[in-house]
Amino acid sequence: MSAWQAIISGAIQGLTEFLPISSSGHLVVSHHLFGLTTPQLVFDIYLHCATLIPIFVVFRKDIAAALRNVDGLGVLVVIATCVTFLAALPCKHFFIEAFHNPRLVGCMLGITGVLLLTTAVFQNRKRAGNASSKKIGVPQAIIIGLVQACAIMPGISRSGATIATALLLGSCPTEAVRFSFLLSIPAVIAAVAWSLKGAGDGGIHPTAPYIFGFIAALVTGWIALQIVIMSVERRKLHFFGIYCIILSAVIVVSV
Repeated sequence: MSAWQAIISGAIQGLTEFLPISSSGHLVVSHHLFGLTTPQLVFDIYLHCATLIPIFVVFRKDIAAALRNVDGLGVLVVIATCVTFLAALPCKHFFIEAFHNPRLVGCMLGITGVLLLTTAVFQNRKRAGNASSKKIGVPQAIIIGLVQACAIMPGISRSGATIATALLLGSCPTEAVRFSFLLSIPAVIAAVAWSLKGAGDGGIHPTAPYIFGFIAALVTGWIALQIVIMSVERRKLHFFGIYCIILSAVIVVSV
């Protein structure tokens, strides 16, 4: 991988890890365009670690609250994470094969787009009816955990699917964003552990392209996280759905 490919891939990872448009889906397509046919496991480790940093900084107070299990938040994160693991484990081979199918990724992006668009309709109806927001409890955590398992499929946005599901279940925007990104921490750590296992004995020694990719993912990830928080709070999440549907159509037709 060249330096410029690493920078572009890092920027794509940083932006799409937080924006609800599927980081895995965009990386599959970009690697396909770059002609990278073998998994970039060590590079993925650097990118995942880079995108963890903005989460730890922005949600540091919420992370502390979860660790203290304030209002049961820590237990809810653990429940949703366990549900994700149990639901995804039997399907791991199917998910792995999906990473080699750009057209399938395009179809999944279309599903992400439709899900994001539904949040606009639901939230407008909720606002018109002046319905009160519900706190995330055990039933909601289980459903969100199942949705996160589905989001392992490239093209299904993890952040988009979990935030949209929380909103559709009646959560307020602030709580939906908070729970989604707290839930992302164990998911990203698991992805890093999986990549480390796949990397074998080769180690994860830094190279110039990997460092460039790390920096690009860190900077763009920080920007993207601020954008998605603002978008959810202003009820503009559905605009990303339009992008996903357009990109889905382009990929399905052209790949």
